[in-house]
Amino acid sequence: YTRPPLAGATKTVSGTISGAQTWTGTVFLKGDVRIPQGATLTILPGTKVLSDWVDNQGGGTDGTRIELIVDGGRLVVVGTAAAPVVFNSAATSPARGDWYGLRFRSGSMTLTYANFDYGRKGLTIEGGGEVSMGYCSFRNSSESGAHVTVAGTYELNNCSFLNNGGSGLVASDGGSRLTLTNSVISSNGSYGLQLNYNSTLIDCVINQNSGTGLYCGPGLTLTRPRVEGNGGYGVDVFWNGTEGTATITGGNISSNRSRGITLGYTTAVLQNVVVER
Repeated sequence: YTRPPLAGATKTVSGTISGAQTWTGTVFLKGDVRIPQGATLTILPGTKVLSDWVDNQGGGTDGTRIELIVDGGRLVVVGTAAAPVVFNSAATSPARGDWYGLRFRSGSMTLTYANFDYGRKGLTIEGGGEVSMGYCSFRNSSESGAHVTVAGTYELNNCSFLNNGGSGLVASDGGSRLTLTNSVISSNGSYGLQLNYNSTLIDCVINQNSGTGLYCGPGLTLTRPRVEGNGGYGVDVFWNGTEGTATITGGNISSNRSRGITLGYTTAVLQNVVVER
C-alpha cells in the first residue's frame, strides 16, 4: 500500500527525526515518528498533524497504526485558544482508531491547546520525564482518551475527555498521582475517570458517561465537582486492602443511575455537597 502525498500538506514525515525541527501548516504522517534523545520538535499554533491509516514503519505498539513517540527527546506543542494544534486522521471521514496517538516514553513534553481526535488512545504516558499539559482535548478515541501507565505526579488543567469508546482518562499505575483542574469528562463509553490513589479533582464536570463517573482509590480530594447523569455510580472509591479517606467539598453529585457515592472501607468527609441518587 502506498498512499500519495496528502493534498495541501506542507510536510510529509515518517521515521526518526534529529536535531531541532519546527512543524507548521499541515503535516502528513505516513508512519511512526520518533523523537529520540537530543531531538526537539516544536509544533506551532494552528498546525494540523494528520495521520495516514496505515503505518509504513510497521513498528511501535501497534504495527498497523501511526504513533508519535517521545522517546528521550523534547516535544513542545504551543497552540493557542484561537489556533489550537490538531492531531487527527487524514481521512475525509475520520473513524475511531484511524491512528494510534501520542506516546510519551521519556524526555520532556509540553502540550498547550492541543486537540487529539480519532486515535486508538489520544495520549499514553508510559515512562518518566517532564510533562506539562493544559487546555487539551481528547475526543473520539476507540479506547481511552488518555492513559497513564507509570508512576509519577501529573497536573492537567482545563482539559476535556469527550466521546471516547472506553474511559475518558485512565491512570492504572498505583504510584500515579493526578491533579485535574477545571476539566470536563463527558459522554465516554465506559467510566468517566479510572484513577488510582491520592487523586485531586478541582472544579471538574463528570457527566453522561456510560459507566461510573469517577472510579478511584482512597486518598481522593474532590472540590466543587459536578458528577451527574452517569450510567453507574457517581463516585466509587474502591477497596485496596487498607482504609483510606475521601474528602468532598461543595458541588453536586446527582441523577446517576446507581448510588451517588459508594465507599470501600473508606472514610468520607463531606462538606456542603449535595448528594442524590
